[in-house]
Amino acid sequence: EGRSSVGVTNESGEYQMVYSSKKAGALIGEHKVEITTARMDLQGEPVGEAIPSRYRGSETELRATVAKGSNEFNFELELNDSEIKRLQKINDIPSS
Repeated sequence: EGRSSVGVTNESGEYQMVYSSKKAGALIGEHKVEITTARMDLQGEPVGEAIPSRYRGSETELRATVAKGSNEFNFELELNDSEIKRLQKINDIPSS
C-alpha cells in the first residue's frame, strides 16, 4: 500500500493526478476516490464543503482501478435538490 495521489481541477474540470512532487500519476491497482470542495481557512480548518459525504472522506463510495499506461476517470455525482442548493450557495451561483 502506498501514499495517496492528489489532483486539483481546472476551470474546465480537467485534472492530473500527482503522486509526489517528482512523480505524476497514481499507483497501479484499485483506489478509493475522494472528491471535495473544501478549502482551508487561515486557521487550517476546512471550509466550504458542498460535496455529500458519500463522495468524500472515509465514507466515499467512489472507486477507480488504475492500470499500467494512460488512464482517464470521470465521476458523475448525483445530487439531490438540497445538495444542489448548498453547492450553489457556497459557490455564489444563482438558483434557476
